[in-house]
Amino acid sequence: MHLSQLCWYSVGKVNMATEDGCWERLPSVILLEIFSYLPHKDKIQASSTCKHWRYSLYHASFWQSLRFRADSCDQNSVSRTRYLASCFAKKLRNATVSFNSLDPQCVQEVAKVLHKLSENPNLRRLILMASHCRLELPGRGSCQKHYFER
Repeated sequence: MHLSQLCWYSVGKVNMATEDGCWERLPSVILLEIFSYLPHKDKIQASSTCKHWRYSLYHASFWQSLRFRADSCDQNSVSRTRYLASCFAKKLRNATVSFNSLDPQCVQEVAKVLHKLSENPNLRRLILMASHCRLELPGRGSCQKHYFER
């Protein structure tokens, strides 16, 4: 179905097939379907269309996995990481956090992200990608579980 055809729909006796403002009145189910085909970058751009589309962007199904990046040389990455953590940290199932481990500002930002992620009961996988260090845990599988607490 062509995107412009999705604009036409009826709810009871109300016909919403008008040209003006049609896109902002698309049902959430249709918006979620359309957004499901878009990469994250395009979803974010599309969400600037109107408040209804912005609200649809925050649906948990779109934010199963996310990569956070903190690099003080790139102020946009720090701002983006703050924004993503504040909006989506409690909805994720998988998170990857990459950062410059020699930069105190980056380490502080990552600590804030980790704190928000710790409040997420649905988080199943967390990958920390520090630039200059490595963490290895002794043992395998169930033996490692006692090293981590919420």
